[in-house]
Amino acid sequence: MRRSIKLGRYIAADSAIHRLDPRAKIIAMILYFAMILTIHSLIGLAVLAAGSLFIISMTRIPFKAYLRSLRPLRYLIAFIFLFPVLFDEHDLAANLVQGTVAAGRMTLFILFSAVLTFTTPTARLTQGLERLLQPFRFLGVSPEKWSMMINLSLRFIPTIIDEAKIILKAQASRGADFAERSWKDKAKVLITLLVPVTAGTFRRAQELTDSMEARGFVPGMPRTSYHQLTWSRMDSGFVLCFAVVFMLALAWRVLM
Repeated sequence: MRRSIKLGRYIAADSAIHRLDPRAKIIAMILYFAMILTIHSLIGLAVLAAGSLFIISMTRIPFKAYLRSLRPLRYLIAFIFLFPVLFDEHDLAANLVQGTVAAGRMTLFILFSAVLTFTTPTARLTQGLERLLQPFRFLGVSPEKWSMMINLSLRFIPTIIDEAKIILKAQASRGADFAERSWKDKAKVLITLLVPVTAGTFRRAQELTDSMEARGFVPGMPRTSYHQLTWSRMDSGFVLCFAVVFMLALAWRVLM
């Protein structure tokens, strides 16, 4: 189970992407997602996919890890691809292109999200988010609270996976055979997993709450960090590259 879902886990490696400031990676991710929304052709999708593969190769993380992050959503991606074809039979070629672009968008969205979580420890990621949210404090936004919520959400992804893995092993030890079951039976098994996994997650959340209260944690209070973030020229260059590509993609979309 854990091998099939990697999104949300940090993977240590010595790469230029790992050494980037988390704020630079978050800004680049926002620009990247904006670029995804400008894609409406196979050519644009191919260009963005090539750039994405180049960034993935720079992380020095095995590509299998990225493929595993796609596995839980493979049926959703397939549905997105087939949706235009199944519900509009007038122009099959155009619908195939539309489905390919839509499925490609979703795939690239997941892959770049994996790049961010694979190359950035959760603590540094939330620290970067907190710094980026500081200008919105005058709007009533609490950067500390938002960064803590995102931090806990990311940390609970592996926790939920571990809970499901424990329950699956317990059911297998009682004679449950998941490999030989039909898709309908497997769907029923997933439904039966929801209650114990949800209960286990709430139990872990309560334990975490008690632990934080015992350590004197106060939501919204400013906190210091052991590791300070430093912005370098490489971070500026990284963000600038994404900004330039985004402007070119936007200009291409407007002119074409």
